Amino acid sequence: MNRNGIRGIPNNWIRSYLLNRSLTVSLNVGYRKSSLGVPQESILSPVLFLIYINDLAFSFNGTVYAQLLLYADDTNILLPAPISTTKFLGINLSSNISWELHIDALSVKLSTTCYIFRQLRYSVSRDILLTVYYGYFYPHITYGLLLWGSSPHSNKIFKMQKRAVRIIAWKPHDSPSKPMFNSP
Repeated sequence: MNRNGIRGIPNNWIRSYLLNRSLTVSLNVGYRKSSLGVPQESILSPVLFLIYINDLAFSFNGTVYAQLLLYADDTNILLPAPISTTKFLGINLSSNISWELHIDALSVKLSTTCYIFRQLRYSVSRDILLTVYYGYFYPHITYGLLLWGSSPHSNKIFKMQKRAVRIIAWKPHDSPSKPMFNSP
């Protein structure tokens, strides 16, 4: 805490909050003392977590073989090694930058969501389906779109989007989707 400029009474208060905690482990098997980590679900948790992970940077200072990247709550350790694929900030990257791997993984996720839409449409209104669409489906297709959207494989995602829109609109799978995109 001292490294982050927290000294005196605030430091002592946070230290007493973090020390001598117990937590439940493995389906209420018992209680164990913990001196690591940050408690969740308190108003201080996000700030304390960021302070906690920032200390990692001091461990990697001067390290030749590894590099630490911190972004919000996402921590990555980069090591030089020959690999053909990796996942960074939720985007699948491949050495040939074809985006096929990312689009295939996204397609599987969207297909599962289409199945959920198909099940939900019998019990909820179209407005609720649209809320689910914009809350769950749409963010997946727009995240990283500037990176992978020009890939020849991206047509697969557009087809999944048309499939979802047809399900929400109760239209057959072979009906034109253009009018559905234009309707409110």
